[in-house]
Amino acid sequence: MKSFFLTLLFVMAAELCDKTQLVIISMVRGSTNPRATFLGAVLGFILATALALFLVDNLIKVIPLSTLNRAIGVIFLIVGVFILWRG
Repeated sequence: MKSFFLTLLFVMAAELCDKTQLVIISMVRGSTNPRATFLGAVLGFILATALALFLVDNLIKVIPLSTLNRAIGVIFLIVGVFILWRG
C-alpha cells in the first residue's frame, strides 16, 4: 500500500501544471462536455502508463536497469537541450 500512495503522490506532483494538464484545461474550457474530456484524459493517462510499464518490464529483461535509467536520463537531457535551443 505504501508503494501505491508514494506513486500517487509523485505522479500528482509531477503532473500538476505540466504541459499535459495545461492542454487538458484548455480542452475542457472549449468543450461542451467536460466529463467526456475528463474521461478521455484519464483513459489517455492509463494507456500511456500501461505502455510505459509494458516497455520497461520487457526492456529490463535484456538491458540492465542502471543502463536503462542512464539512457532515459540522456534522452531527457537531449530533449531539454533541443527545446532550449529551439526556444
